[in-house]
Amino acid sequence: MLTDQFVKKKIHMAGVGLSCVINLLKIFLIKIFLGIIKNNNKIIVISKVIHLGDIVACEPVAEQYRIKYPEAFIIWCVEKKYRELIDSNPVIDYTLAVKCTTEWLLFVKLNIFDSVVDLHIENRFCHLCGIFLKKKDGSNGVDFDNYYHSGSLINVFCKAANIDVPMIAPKVYINRKVYDGLEKYDLSDPYVVIHCLSNESCRDWTIKKWRELLRRFNARKPDIKIVEVGLSPLLNDGSLRHYLDLCGELSILETAALIKRGSVFIGVDSGPAHLANAVDSRSVILLGKYRSFKRYMPYAGFFDKSDLVRILRSDGPAADLSVDAVLGELINILDA
Repeated sequence: MLTDQFVKKKIHMAGVGLSCVINLLKIFLIKIFLGIIKNNNKIIVISKVIHLGDIVACEPVAEQYRIKYPEAFIIWCVEKKYRELIDSNPVIDYTLAVKCTTEWLLFVKLNIFDSVVDLHIENRFCHLCGIFLKKKDGSNGVDFDNYYHSGSLINVFCKAANIDVPMIAPKVYINRKVYDGLEKYDLSDPYVVIHCLSNESCRDWTIKKWRELLRRFNARKPDIKIVEVGLSPLLNDGSLRHYLDLCGELSILETAALIKRGSVFIGVDSGPAHLANAVDSRSVILLGKYRSFKRYMPYAGFFDKSDLVRILRSDGPAADLSVDAVLGELINILDA
């Protein structure tokens, strides 16, 4: 087992090195192009490499820099699997797609950009490489023990980067081709979108409660379809009527489009919840105590201001929230 892990790590590190070389060549070509054609435009790189929710929450940073530097060439560094979020953003000129945060660290050390906006909290650990991300100027006092004391995620990461917080709500840019990709699914009836599993089990609700909630929802709203999204299904066991499992079937932007077209989104604190916030979806979000943070609010924008969103809180873990409370708010939002 240890030998297998060692080999996988070595293969990954070799891939990081190769990816870095290829990306460096592309950056140098960009710099040559800008020097010849664009009269030496300032190159600004914004970096938030991992975690879907974090990247969506930080989207306003790109808008803020485009407003402040309209002639700049803006690059966003992101892990390859999230690049569609950046590729679709019209205020970003180029997506620097990397294999992991360690590759980003190599770019920082090379010092090849005019301006760097590093939105990471220092000591972010790369589980693939076993390397901690170190920042030249630290994280402005933000660490993994106190970060939610600074407010929503955009507040946290802007403080860590020592930049002003944009007074702009996050957006996801969805084109017609993405919506067309949903046409192959049976979505003619009204539907709610559910997402049950976050990347940390301490944020999750129990499978027993999800099943009871949706069984009772089926009885109250028999004409409304239940569509589950995410990486892996939790509820595809044949017990629910009018249920569609799209877990693992959709791209990130297709998931956002599905949520936007749905009647309500309901889920735990997760990447799809941030997508729901970015597309202004009526939503019910389940929050509880997380690590040492008894009450935290990760979202800015629609979720923080709209009367069409219910943030349900437990003094303990989110798993302690009752089915009655969640069902009541789901029905209220649906009927609003």
